[in-house]
Amino acid sequence: MGNELFRVRRPFWWITSSIYVEIDGKEIGVVHRRRHLWRRVYDLYLGNKQFAVVENPGLWNWTFTLKDIDGQILAEIDRDWRGFGFEVFFFQKYHLLILT
Repeated sequence: MGNELFRVRRPFWWITSSIYVEIDGKEIGVVHRRRHLWRRVYDLYLGNKQFAVVENPGLWNWTFTLKDIDGQILAEIDRDWRGFGFEVFFFQKYHLLILT
């Protein structure tokens, strides 16, 4: 076995969720999901300081935009549809990251 570099932890929660990144038990980053009826919005933190927001404009839109605190686009994450068989039976997803 190898050495653990970092740990990603996602405790169970009913409505909103958070993901924690830890190194040697010390929390270095957090992602919090904001509650919204049809949009997915995530706040990204390094330590206690927010450095970016991930926004999705609509319910069926698979393109996420990563913006810094000033509103400048850092990257876009696009999820491509691979077909019914791949999506339902094999759980294979394809994501494309575009850095700006």
